[in-house]
Amino acid sequence: MSMKYVHALFKDYYRRSFQPPDVPEMGKREIAYQLFGSDSMVRHKSVSGEAELRRLFAEASPRHAYYSSSYFEKPGEPDMSLKEWRGADLVFDIDGDHLQTSNCMGIKLMTLACLDDARLETIKLIDILSNEFGVASMRITFSGNRGFHVHVEAKEVIQLGQEERREIVNYITARGDLTRQLIAGGEFLLDVVDAKSIKRDLGGPARVLAAVLEVLGRKPKPADVVGRKGEVLRRLGVTIDEVVTIDVNRLMRMPNTLHGKTGLKVAELGLGEVERGVEAVLGKAIAFSKGSIAVKLNEPVGEVLGESVKGRAGSVVVLPQGAAVYLLLSGSADLARGEAWT
Repeated sequence: MSMKYVHALFKDYYRRSFQPPDVPEMGKREIAYQLFGSDSMVRHKSVSGEAELRRLFAEASPRHAYYSSSYFEKPGEPDMSLKEWRGADLVFDIDGDHLQTSNCMGIKLMTLACLDDARLETIKLIDILSNEFGVASMRITFSGNRGFHVHVEAKEVIQLGQEERREIVNYITARGDLTRQLIAGGEFLLDVVDAKSIKRDLGGPARVLAAVLEVLGRKPKPADVVGRKGEVLRRLGVTIDEVVTIDVNRLMRMPNTLHGKTGLKVAELGLGEVERGVEAVLGKAIAFSKGSIAVKLNEPVGEVLGESVKGRAGSVVVLPQGAAVYLLLSGSADLARGEAWT
């Protein structure tokens, strides 16, 4: 009963509300999706344009939907070796599941606190890409669950191979050798008093200097900088799913589709929306917001999408539609039998 209800909502969304994303050359990308009631993936689909993509999803009503970061001459060819690879976007995945923070470790359902940790990590990544790699434009999306995706679609990156992408990963995660930068920064920092002015005046190197200041204080000695290099590097590094960035044949969640574990939209975001906070993110991501639903809890929940949920297993609670759908898809609740929704 619960999945039939959710499936009906997904069908309605894809028939009435889905807007194909404005991504470069959709016709050269592989389309893939998973249906309700199936564990297998439907792959190697291709579309000629927005109208065909809209029809495909209106008919399929997928639970999960993806598109390739890669460009192919023959995206619909089932044999990968015959697709004729033409390049791939540079993509990054920041997931709360991977963050070693007190807000994210050990949680089952996404919480606003964990999502905010992922948001701050994403801002850190965007800052590096903008100020240190000179990336002028990037696509930022909420993943639909616990994190964010950042796509760099510039022509300068699409021909990068796995080794070049691995070098980028090493730099962003601060596994590259920054000894020289740290030593130089330590000597310079003897006269530093204002980290904000460093960032304004120096741009990219400010990240190293600001991290040193944060760890060692206002007047660190060069020897201290080298001696506590590990701690500084941990503050410099960004926690990303490294496999996603290195992979040149990656399937990514398609913007504007629904996440089949949460019912939330894979929402495209402007930098200002990311910076404003998780409430702004969820404001764009909640796809179902018509009234309230009565659900029966299968376990204590505590919080869902910022809503306080009080009750033990077996309790019936009335929640906004978006929060209720999240619990139904996660298996934490079922539709309450005999209860009406408004």
